Amino acid sequence: MAATIPQIDSEVQKQYAQFVANFFKSAFDARNAGKKLVWMAYYLPSELCYALDAVPFYPEIWGGVCARQGIVLKYLEAAESFGYPRELCSATKSAAGMALSGEAPPPDAVLSTQPVCDGGMKVHELVAVRYKCPHFFIDVPYTKDKNGIEYLTGELEGALKFLTESFGTELSEARLKKVVELSKRAEELHLEVNELRKKKPSPLLSLELFGQYFFPCSFLGGTQAAIDFYAMVAEVAKRRIKEGNVLEEKYRLLWAPLVPQSFLSILQWLELEYKAKVVMEMVGYAPKIEMDAAKPLESLARKTLEARFPSLGNGPGVLNLDRYREIVKDYDIDAVIYFAHWGCRTICSAVKMVKDLLREEFDVPMLVLDGDIFDPRNNPVEQARARVEEFFEMLE
Repeated sequence: MAATIPQIDSEVQKQYAQFVANFFKSAFDARNAGKKLVWMAYYLPSELCYALDAVPFYPEIWGGVCARQGIVLKYLEAAESFGYPRELCSATKSAAGMALSGEAPPPDAVLSTQPVCDGGMKVHELVAVRYKCPHFFIDVPYTKDKNGIEYLTGELEGALKFLTESFGTELSEARLKKVVELSKRAEELHLEVNELRKKKPSPLLSLELFGQYFFPCSFLGGTQAAIDFYAMVAEVAKRRIKEGNVLEEKYRLLWAPLVPQSFLSILQWLELEYKAKVVMEMVGYAPKIEMDAAKPLESLARKTLEARFPSLGNGPGVLNLDRYREIVKDYDIDAVIYFAHWGCRTICSAVKMVKDLLREEFDVPMLVLDGDIFDPRNNPVEQARARVEEFFEMLE
């Protein structure tokens, strides 16, 4: 095992870091800028905010940023001091800790929903009480058929009405349609990037993947910034392919469903030590979504139901196995690394079902790594590396 992991010089990584910094800076600056701020469950479409010139804030995602920066523990401890158990999902606890500590930007309204977890839903209730602001619950169905789309369209319409009444503003239909047009273009570019990742060898590095390919569409959907980011990534990938500036790959990996921030060094180690590249991850994969600016809320309902990671935990797990089938076939996957975030019953309960599918239908091996998505106290990184090393020795 390599003793040290050299740092990559990646244009994608640098621009992504700036992209994320700008996004959250807008949330912390919202009040000074005279804009309304909405705390949102990470499953919900950001376009609802941008249609009203409001700013979305996703506390669980900010918790991930804090985890990468090594400062999330103070929020976890604040939540635990309040009574949240150590075993609870650290993403949920980080959001609660932000609200309890008062270090997050204060919301003018809260939008919550039930997928993927009840804990996240309850935390947003806590936020609304803590900040004494209006709260609206969006009920998201797990069916993606006509009835499910119609139902969610009505829920999103109710959410927009709630926001306009809470803010004392009016909705511009023209602005809403424009936001959906921008969202549709970002989705198209995201699919173009994912098509480029099918190339052998894949032109993008494992460390360039996590977050980059679901963050813009999920949290900046409806903005030019998301379009510009995906266009940049596509250009970088095409240039690398043309110039032959692509790392050799021996194994093509799927990483599911999430990656903890403390495990990021493992990704680059895999590429250097075993020529094993993550060519797709569950949070970065999405099918083509039918979007039409003439039907903006229906389009957002379709996008929400096909969202990246959250759709994997919405409804019975068996309904989502087709996504694994598609990725294994389309990306010619050799092995899967499955991170079982122990605070998430949705992720942990699906382990055997996914493992059996991969073995029985594709003869693709799956390594299960246990740990915590944010909490540095619960992530034995060296132990995880040892298990990965054993796994690849078996493959070779």
